[in-house]
Amino acid sequence: MSSSEPPASSISPGSPGDAWPRRILVVARWYPSHDDPGSGSFVSDEVVALRAAGIDVVVASWENADLRAREGDTDSVRGLALEAWARAVVEPAAVSTPSAWGAGVPVARIPAVHPGGRLPARAAIEAHAALLVPFAIALAARWPFDMVHAHVGIPDGAAAALVATALGVPLVVTEHASSASGALEEQEEARRAY
Repeated sequence: MSSSEPPASSISPGSPGDAWPRRILVVARWYPSHDDPGSGSFVSDEVVALRAAGIDVVVASWENADLRAREGDTDSVRGLALEAWARAVVEPAAVSTPSAWGAGVPVARIPAVHPGGRLPARAAIEAHAALLVPFAIALAARWPFDMVHAHVGIPDGAAAALVATALGVPLVVTEHASSASGALEEQEEARRAY
């Protein structure tokens, strides 16, 4: 098995008598990375616990890819960037298993392509879903998973909901953001997405 392929499960999905689910796609912005190994350590801890319970996990996390374009050119630059990244995230090499950080499971660091700064809820969801959805559909063709578990409702959970709907799998969202209730009170767009 190459380091870019998720592990073959030792358990057949849906085998009689087995607990379900056996394969989970974890979606989390906050997850350890090479340049920030402490980020999202609580998500990594949960992944370790899932693995200890015999559940196979692949993590999809994001790296911000802030656009730099001349004024008025952002949309065309974003389109070109998404087109190029869409070809890359569907390949098996989009997943690697880091040994120096995280939970020792396969991780895909997916670009969230946007103009930078704080985005309104809908724009943040679209930026995160744009490459998560094609990544997850391609992953499911190689490594069928039983459910999606997103950490944080917006944008992670809302983007993951598009994956769950496209693939017909259940979605669980764990909210960690202490600012979520305030954002939901203040932003109509966030409430609708949530």
